[in-house]
Amino acid sequence: QGAGRALQLYCEASLSAGSIDRALQEVYRLREEFRKAGDDAAEAWTFQAACQVHYEQRQLEDCLAAARQAQMLFERAGQLLGQAQAYSIIAEIRLAMGAGYDIARKAAQKARKLFREMGTGQEHGILRAKISECQAQIYVLLERPVHILTASAWTDVLKSAQEAEESARALGDLCLAGNALCLTTQAHTANEKHQAALRTASAAVELYSQHGSTQDA
Repeated sequence: QGAGRALQLYCEASLSAGSIDRALQEVYRLREEFRKAGDDAAEAWTFQAACQVHYEQRQLEDCLAAARQAQMLFERAGQLLGQAQAYSIIAEIRLAMGAGYDIARKAAQKARKLFREMGTGQEHGILRAKISECQAQIYVLLERPVHILTASAWTDVLKSAQEAEESARALGDLCLAGNALCLTTQAHTANEKHQAALRTASAAVELYSQHGSTQDA
């Protein structure tokens, strides 16, 4: 994990300096070293770092491929935190790509399960995965015709979004609380509760205006 954090900081510094090619070259160099040494966990962190660089460049296909490789290597190394983070990234990338929503939902579920297995200290990871899962479920439902089963599913989504908002406020993360409010708004709109949707949308706008947005996080 220390190597992963060091790589992350290196990539952040390189991106801030506009040295994207340099960041990738260093990541690739380290990846080859770790691969030769048979260190799956360390190699996985290089894919995670590459994913960060690709995402900043909006190279989402490359980012997704790197996240998948990281997840497989972390799993092989038995590294729960890395696996959870990789699954969470896969879910968020799928949502950003606007495709594979059911895959995104399942990836977020896996991330949440792994974060929970690690116990105390992973509340933020659990929350972020829950919000991704909820967003993916909304997109899945929007693609389906309305009937009794989807009506029940919308009720479940609304409950999940409201729980996510409560959790975010409890953690003091008002930006994620705003994200959860946006999900609640979508659920209210789908259920034709337009006044409720207007109230939650207004609350989200107020939070974002005060604390910013996590859209590009």
